Amino acid sequence: MWNCSLLFRLTAILLAAMPALPEPVKLILAAGTPLQVSVEQRFAIKRVGEPVQARLVSPLYAFDREVVPAGSEVLGHVARLDPVNRQKRIHAIMGGDFTPLHDPAIEFDTLVFPDGTRMPIKTTVESGRGAVIRPNNDIQPREEDSLVAKTREQVRVGFINARRRLTDTIQSPDKWQRLEQAGYSYLPYHPQFVPANTQVLAELAAPLVFGTTDISPEEASALGPPPPDSVVTARLACSVSSTSPFGETVEAVVSEPLYSHDHQLLLPAGTRLTGTVLDSEPARFWRRGGELRFAFNELRLPPAIKADRPISAINGTVVKLQPIESGGIRVDSEGQARSVESKLRFVAPAIQAFLGVRVIDQDQTGNGQSQGTNKAWRALAGASGFGLVGTVVSQVSAAGSTGLGFYGAAWSVFDHIAARGHNVVLTEGTLLQVRFDPLHQ
Repeated sequence: MWNCSLLFRLTAILLAAMPALPEPVKLILAAGTPLQVSVEQRFAIKRVGEPVQARLVSPLYAFDREVVPAGSEVLGHVARLDPVNRQKRIHAIMGGDFTPLHDPAIEFDTLVFPDGTRMPIKTTVESGRGAVIRPNNDIQPREEDSLVAKTREQVRVGFINARRRLTDTIQSPDKWQRLEQAGYSYLPYHPQFVPANTQVLAELAAPLVFGTTDISPEEASALGPPPPDSVVTARLACSVSSTSPFGETVEAVVSEPLYSHDHQLLLPAGTRLTGTVLDSEPARFWRRGGELRFAFNELRLPPAIKADRPISAINGTVVKLQPIESGGIRVDSEGQARSVESKLRFVAPAIQAFLGVRVIDQDQTGNGQSQGTNKAWRALAGASGFGLVGTVVSQVSAAGSTGLGFYGAAWSVFDHIAARGHNVVLTEGTLLQVRFDPLHQ
């Protein structure tokens, strides 16, 4: 009996002296993981089954490592053709476009790694109407003290950026497709396309497993809230907008592991951040955009980590956003996101008003111009008001061309100046950067 007791004691001592074994952690991309992809080639919106070829914009991480590199090919097809919402339909008709517009719903089924390896995947069916992302070479105006200097600087930078955009358009490989698409916009009925470089978001409908990795108890105990001023990359796990009520819960998932300067893992991918909406204001008329501010106050490590304190208090401020659907959103140092309207929106109403006045001047005075020149001005005024239909009407009736020209100007003034601005809309999967600030005492 004494020997058995001694044996048990010796065994316990040996077990306590042995180093703890590493804990295996599954490398898994859970269902719901967003895939941000960019469509490589333009495809027509005409039938279900149309093949779609895209590439992954940003890499995918599982726990502490990259499992799918950026640039991996994603193959799929158009699963469904949905009609666009009523607001977009009315907006198109007001501009003379009577095409039955459709929203292609895309499903991806194959992931092709850079080495050619293929992996079957299953994604939810998502809209193919995303934002067309092109290189942005715009420069920012310098800070000036006086109002006159600020105006002069904005005008100078505006001309430089306009020239750069024109040069980029002329030199872009898809310039003819873009010109063709612009021409189609004036037709009352035309084919529809999803342009190249359109970024869309798809979610995994089933998990993908990439084996396991080992993490020691010491490494697991070091995980938790990183030091102040650390910035982590995450994706929203829900949708939030400037119409969301105060106090609404906001969740995000860390999409890229965060390491210290000595390459010590601080936060693995899959860590969940939870916060609330602190301030929101919907968009208003006269193109006043919406405003939104939210912050994160809780951090929860992935379920695979058996930490003593699974929930930690944090003070996380959003410092950068990459919306999927649209640009024009600016974030200040306090995490306040605002929808900002482009100053170029005043150009279209001015041009259309000029066309209307020009047609009246030509019809009343002749101004020494030929009949062919008069017809050309009428055609431009009619097209600005009602597309190709307006062009045809303008050749039949001078009064019709004038009326359509001013109709186009009035509609443009409302649409670009007086209408309601854009809300800040951040869809599920929006990429954001969160800065960890010191906790309030």
